[in-house]
Amino acid sequence: MVEALEFPTEKKFHRFFPLDKEDFYFASGKTEAYTIIEISMFEGRTVEAKKQLIKLLFERINSTLNNLNKM
Repeated sequence: MVEALEFPTEKKFHRFFPLDKEDFYFASGKTEAYTIIEISMFEGRTVEAKKQLIKLLFERINSTLNNLNKM
């Protein structure tokens, strides 16, 4: 968020909503081994900024998972 949307480093606002297994929707053919990330934004962010945020999320999640697999 800081890099992609140029937030100040001290600006942090995250909410996590853990769900019980019976309250979670599993798409057809999917297991419980996936994560849903939902991002809400006010109007005004450019398409480029949103794309950059998604790109960085995928890159960093992938990098973290690859590092975990090497352990």
